[in-house]
Amino acid sequence: MDGNGVEIIESCEKAELLGWFFASVFLKEPELQFDHDKSAVIDAGPVLEYIFFPEPLMERELHNLNEAKSSGPDDLPERFLKGLAGELFKPLAHIFNSSFESWKLPSELKSANI
Repeated sequence: MDGNGVEIIESCEKAELLGWFFASVFLKEPELQFDHDKSAVIDAGPVLEYIFFPEPLMERELHNLNEAKSSGPDDLPERFLKGLAGELFKPLAHIFNSSFESWKLPSELKSANI
């Protein structure tokens, strides 16, 4: 039913109402403003200046993946990643550490299946 109590029958109208509902319940986060000269965030609160991903942490997290969860945008099953944890933890730690040191994320890390 719409806001006036009228039953919605058409699929298109149902989709529009559902989209409106989701838009109404989610908060829009303020966009970050960057000072390109200093590469720092302005007026967004505290900034985390150093992040490090130790290899043992990466290995542990790969071993702790939940195999019942669906794949991400890379379509790699959790079972596959978990099975290769012993080989993947070093390169993944390097990728994560390099990304955060350079303040640049690979485009693949910016997408998700929702």
